[in-house]
Amino acid sequence: MIVTTIDLLNYLRCTRYAPLDRVSQERRYEKQGIDDKFQEMLYLSGLSGFDSSPDIDDDEVMQIDAENVSQELMNSAIKTLKDLVKEIFMNRFNFNEIQYNQIFSSEFTDEITLSTKIDFLTNENGLITSTTVLPITDKEFSNLKYTVNKDRRPFFTPNIDGVFYPDMNPLSDANKNNYQDKLRKLMDRHHSLGRHLYHLAFKSFILNRIYPNHSKRHLLAVMNHLYVYDGKIDEQGKVYSKDLITCFDMTFIVDKMQSMIEIDLYRMINHIELDDDSRCLLVKNECCKNQSFECQFVDYCFSHLPEEHSILHYFYNHQGFIEKTNTSEILHDTYDLINQGIVSMDDVPISWLHREKNLMQRYCVENDYTFINKTKIQTYLKTLKYPIYYLDFEAFPSILPRFRGETPYQQSVFQFSIHIEEENSKLERYNESTHRSYLSQDGEDHRLDLINALLAAIPNDGGSIVVYNQTFERNRLIELTSFFPEHAQRLIELSERLFDLYRVVKNDPNFYQKRAFSKSEIDSYNFYAPSLDGSYSLKKVLPALSNIDYSSLPINNGELAYVHYAKLPEMDEVIKAKTISNLLEYCQLDSYAMYLIKDALLSRI
Repeated sequence: MIVTTIDLLNYLRCTRYAPLDRVSQERRYEKQGIDDKFQEMLYLSGLSGFDSSPDIDDDEVMQIDAENVSQELMNSAIKTLKDLVKEIFMNRFNFNEIQYNQIFSSEFTDEITLSTKIDFLTNENGLITSTTVLPITDKEFSNLKYTVNKDRRPFFTPNIDGVFYPDMNPLSDANKNNYQDKLRKLMDRHHSLGRHLYHLAFKSFILNRIYPNHSKRHLLAVMNHLYVYDGKIDEQGKVYSKDLITCFDMTFIVDKMQSMIEIDLYRMINHIELDDDSRCLLVKNECCKNQSFECQFVDYCFSHLPEEHSILHYFYNHQGFIEKTNTSEILHDTYDLINQGIVSMDDVPISWLHREKNLMQRYCVENDYTFINKTKIQTYLKTLKYPIYYLDFEAFPSILPRFRGETPYQQSVFQFSIHIEEENSKLERYNESTHRSYLSQDGEDHRLDLINALLAAIPNDGGSIVVYNQTFERNRLIELTSFFPEHAQRLIELSERLFDLYRVVKNDPNFYQKRAFSKSEIDSYNFYAPSLDGSYSLKKVLPALSNIDYSSLPINNGELAYVHYAKLPEMDEVIKAKTISNLLEYCQLDSYAMYLIKDALLSRI
């Protein structure tokens, strides 16, 4: 049996994972290769937010599997990064001294062989240097700081060679030094950073068994989050400088994790040998439900939870529920309650609901009641200024910067839709006189064309620009000002006119505090319907207030939108035309949905 990092991480989740995985593998009739498992670990570590493509029976629609597209994009980015790292290594080592993309294996027991892939390995005078390339940015590592006497110090600092090293000699002050807390975070396999270090530690464990008498050095090469692409292109494509790469020496931390890896391997063997697929306790940090590192068997293990109105749909359920007695308060963890069979909203004793928002949810669910604070909503909507522009952006979160001025994982805007509502008029979804849109269709840099179309659609007339959760649109507008400073004044003016419909539906405490609302009203939400099930996403709110939803659209969420956009240059003309139509229809519904929500709220008031 071949075990890679992702296998070990998964088998450690619980006792039933191994037998469930065995049956799953048998049904698939094939096992994943080392590369596939490595990619899976990247995605599970939070590097992918792609959803599955909907089941659409339409021969003219390109059947795009979003996960496959994400793998293509990830593989392309990894290749580019490896080429850059290779160039850096070539300047230091002789070509023949570097091993590339080699698989290293070591027998741990008669039945288990540990295996990993090393991106770059050099042996210089008895010092083995292993380098792992990951398509993540250095931001979290760079921002990691510990505190000594109120002095915040970086955990990683660059040496004369430009490589970042962890601080291995922090000042000793047990009361005021949280250095060890930060170190534990980096060694915690339940944390996204910790999983990457765990991956390096697993590699180190194998290399230590193969080369027991050699010194080891473990480098992690990632992307500089401050790198700005200058737009340079040659005959091979985009040209990125070496400044894109940031290198961390993780040897100090990885060495500390070796005993942890060995203990975990024996725990894994115990889980495998138990071969017990009976129900076991659900654990938040292992199941990781609705998180990036979610277990593949979550749907199976959580099948006893109702799809609607489960205990996990309570706001702030992660904080648990408090049972007050005559002498004390007992905090009940949500996962403990689930393990006890308390799985739905109405299973939780109402006396344990001490948050007003949870009591509101409970009342709405039990009575099939829609809650609406008419006064708060009316007060907010009165600040709208006509004409109203309902704006929605779609953006592509490219791993590598695509265009001049962009950085890694830049949200690169490629589409917008705007519906324009004049005062005392009824807005129609497909009326060309009140709708404007733009879509980049060939993967090239059309940001300036998009800006010109946007500014032409929204004149400087003071009308409110309605968005849903304004942080996204505001950030995109501000970013565009840095790319095209000649339009900065107008783009900033647009950003200052944004009106957040999300805050109308949910809440805006600062707004209501300035208008002297009572504390209970300031704290309470403005609207809630049972069908929301704890979510205020546009996809949930729209059907709660209208008879329209996204289910019939071939492209019905943002992830599908940008993966279809990414594939446009590869499509034949017929499929491309259909996909463009689907993209336009999806974005159009996003902007029109905001009008429908606003209109529905007004009608209820």
